[in-house]
This record gives sequence, C-alpha cells and structure tokens, in this order.
Amino acid sequence: MIRFKQLFLVPFYFLIAMSASCSGQAGPEMKPKEFSEKCYAENTILLDVRTPEEYEQGHLKGATLIDYLEEKSFNEEIAKLDKNKTVYVYCRSGGRSGNAQEIMLKQGFKNVVNMDGGIDEWKKQGLPIEK
Repeated sequence: MIRFKQLFLVPFYFLIAMSASCSGQAGPEMKPKEFSEKCYAENTILLDVRTPEEYEQGHLKGATLIDYLEEKSFNEEIAKLDKNKTVYVYCRSGGRSGNAQEIMLKQGFKNVVNMDGGIDEWKKQGLPIEK
C-alpha cells in the first residue's frame, strides 16, 4: 500500500525531472502578433540575425542587423549591446534566432525573446516590413 508521504512526493520528483530535462532550452518565444506589440517598447533592442542580403529583401522597422552566420563579428557585435535591455530577435524561420538567443543568454543577457516562425510567419500574418 502506498503511503500518503510517498504519494505526496510524486509531483515533486516529476518537477525535478522536468526541470533537469529542460535546462538546455533557450529563452521564451513569441508569435509574430505578440512580438509586434512588444518589440518596439522602450528599453528594448530589435535584432535581425539574417544575412545582409536577406535584410535588404525586407526587415522589421528599426531592426539592427547582426549576421549570425558571421560567427566572429556576431560575437563581437552582440558584446556591444546592453545586456539589461530586452532583446527581441528574429531570422527567416526561427532557427538562427533561436541559436542566437541561446548564445546571448549564455553571455549574460537578461531577457532575449525569439520570434516563433521568424519573418516568414510575420509576413504570412500580414504584418509590415520595410525595404
């Protein structure tokens, strides 16, 4: 027969197991609509991590370009950013920006938010871009 004490500890063990398995995950993600409502707030940085060619084809208004694929310059440029500001980061589909987010969090940035689906999803939802 299971004792009450043992039953009580099951959720506790479950939470410990879940937190251990999630420890390698990056920070939060937002759908484009919510991202668009928050990325232009005060004390934020809007970061595009695509290539210059992709950026020229269309980008979010006011976005700073730092090419994730140029590893050395990427690391040098993000080191110049204010780590206390919330950084909203995006790429084409969410992969590079997710990787950039993880790197930035490891380098001490307090809050980095990745746009789920990237600029491709942004466009699908009819949100504005600049060229």
